[in-house]
Amino acid sequence: MAGPGPQPPAAVSAGKDVSAISRAADEVRQIVESLEQALEQMEEVLELVELAERQKSGDEREIDSLRRALQRIQPPRGHKEPPHESGSDPGGD
Repeated sequence: MAGPGPQPPAAVSAGKDVSAISRAADEVRQIVESLEQALEQMEEVLELVELAERQKSGDEREIDSLRRALQRIQPPRGHKEPPHESGSDPGGD
């Protein structure tokens, strides 16, 4: 039985082409995996940004509510209330 002899130049060339194509396909797969990971990370960041936006809106509503409550208790600065007369009965004498 004779072993495989030297390959003809066409076969060697075809083997190099297959190897180059195989390497290119591997590189493309790696790029695809990298892009998929980047997409997942971007989706996580988007979720965090949306959560921060909801929290900000909630905080703004709470601040507005606290301001309204404070204004009911305390008049705005610069606003003078009419002086209260001590000892007088509002119902008359």
